[in-house]
Amino acid sequence: MNSDLNGNKRKKGIGLKYAFIGLRRVWTSEKNFRIHIVISGLVIFFGILLNLSLSEWLWTGACIGLVLILETLNSAIEAIVDYLFPNYHDAAAKAKDISAAAVLLSALFAVFVGVLIFVPKIINLF
Repeated sequence: MNSDLNGNKRKKGIGLKYAFIGLRRVWTSEKNFRIHIVISGLVIFFGILLNLSLSEWLWTGACIGLVLILETLNSAIEAIVDYLFPNYHDAAAKAKDISAAAVLLSALFAVFVGVLIFVPKIINLF
């Protein structure tokens, strides 16, 4: 029984290792992911300066997470499609375009939420 527990811990450790490898890969290979990280850092910085409430942090964090998750999934979809279809194919283009659209929609939603949260706080400064 004890060996089963150790085996499960080892598997979880290996899974975590590959997750960090995946983060490193998306960071080093995807310019848009790095752009989203920089923008997220700026949003967090200004959120601290503007003293966001707990609910505002929850919405902000959810938007940041949503955009980063979808950007990561988009990168994975693009890698798989590029592998499966090295030459142009309509179905491959459709899959890549739709996954990119998901990232765009999440970014637009994040901007919408950001405007609702940050603009009133900035106006109140003046």
